[in-house]
Amino acid sequence: MNDPREDITHPIEVGQIYADDRTGEELQLRYMDRSAVLLRSQVDETHRLSKRVMFEKEVGAGRYKLQGEEEVDADFVAPDDYETVDFEEIDGVGSVAASGLVNAGYTTKGDIRGTADSELLDVRGIGEGNLANIRDEINET
Repeated sequence: MNDPREDITHPIEVGQIYADDRTGEELQLRYMDRSAVLLRSQVDETHRLSKRVMFEKEVGAGRYKLQGEEEVDADFVAPDDYETVDFEEIDGVGSVAASGLVNAGYTTKGDIRGTADSELLDVRGIGEGNLANIRDEINET
């Protein structure tokens, strides 16, 4: 039996948009490593985690069809975006600010990178000073 991955006609890259032939849903490839892919729904922003080999087979078999060639920002998903942040380890961030961030759903470097300062400043315990320290720490590591 032929491996469907042999029928893939394009390189698979982070940032691409695929249409799911079964549901019609558009999904953006947000993360990919040797063993897994993370897809985000363009409709409700939910995520799907899949084994990379299964995703590649489904692309080759035609379930996922690449949509128009989009400009892909090389910095779209940083390799450490899904790394959890221990906010209390950052200078100027105490337990109130740290728990405020976590309770508001900010737990990873990507969560912080993808959120405007004005929104983070609405979190209990976050001010200009400790927000600057958080940004510095996340962009430094």
